[in-house]
Amino acid sequence: MQNRDAFTTFLSAKGYTPIAPKILWPAEHLVDVFGEELKKRLFLTSTIDGVEYALRPDFTVPVALTFMETGQLSAKYSYCGAVFRQCEDGQSGEVIQTGVEDFGVGDFAAKDAEILALAIELCSSQLNSTPSSSGLTRGSRTIN
Repeated sequence: MQNRDAFTTFLSAKGYTPIAPKILWPAEHLVDVFGEELKKRLFLTSTIDGVEYALRPDFTVPVALTFMETGQLSAKYSYCGAVFRQCEDGQSGEVIQTGVEDFGVGDFAAKDAEILALAIELCSSQLNSTPSSSGLTRGSRTIN
């Protein structure tokens, strides 16, 4: 929890608005974007009417759909929370995903560079961590 708070505080100070999209989404929206291949990895449920819903497997699509609903021309969001995907290797289907999205016009390469610089700064200063080839290293623990 402390890392989530540090992540949110750090990115808020950099102009990223924290966002927490709903967990349950119409499955058709997710399948339209990710394709039928992802559908077998979704955690699905159906309404009484037979409409399929899925637990969010990722933040990018729910954040993008939420942004589109606002009608804004640009926005910068940060997120940190659970996403759900069925795993073939017996691992838990729930993982914590953190990230940012920068929607709008501008120099996309510059935006990517800004986000990479933020990630490096966050890892090295806020969390006292460093990126490694196998994941994020914090102290003696590597998170893949």
